[in-house]
Amino acid sequence: MIKLKDLLNEESAMKAIINAKKGAKASGGGYSNWFKIGKNSWKNKKTGRLSHNAGLYDRIGQFSDFVIEGKLTEDAIAAFTKDLNGERIKAKIYTATGDGKTVEAQFTNKKWDDGVPVTKNLTRGGYKSIKTPRGKFKVIETDKFFYYEINNGWAAVSRKRYTTPPFEY
Repeated sequence: MIKLKDLLNEESAMKAIINAKKGAKASGGGYSNWFKIGKNSWKNKKTGRLSHNAGLYDRIGQFSDFVIEGKLTEDAIAAFTKDLNGERIKAKIYTATGDGKTVEAQFTNKKWDDGVPVTKNLTRGGYKSIKTPRGKFKVIETDKFFYYEINNGWAAVSRKRYTTPPFEY
């Protein structure tokens, strides 16, 4: 027997999915977050999977902890740090000062809607000569990489190649 309460929850969850604005984040059931990328399109940032509204509801809309958050307003550095920490990669933001010197780094200009880099694209391109920014900039430090934004993309400097950071902070 279907209870009216259950029907209302199902209807309101589907309505929330349909009415969510581009950039909204949906989560539930312990699954990784989904982001709205179009009128009827959602993307799972972690897996790269795509879904339409009804498919998203089938995946996570029925869980009691289902929630949709409005469009992200945090900056890409904060969002990427939060994602890394969420994946149990210890990450911290620092303000660095660069002199524009060239370093060997992985680079990608592929980003998610919130500005976070598509990390699988960092490793695909191999290492390239990338300049560090001049002046003050934000850097994310992890046990394996230093990440920073440059040239409308992201650079990842390996700590194996540079035991000390190639910039000051």
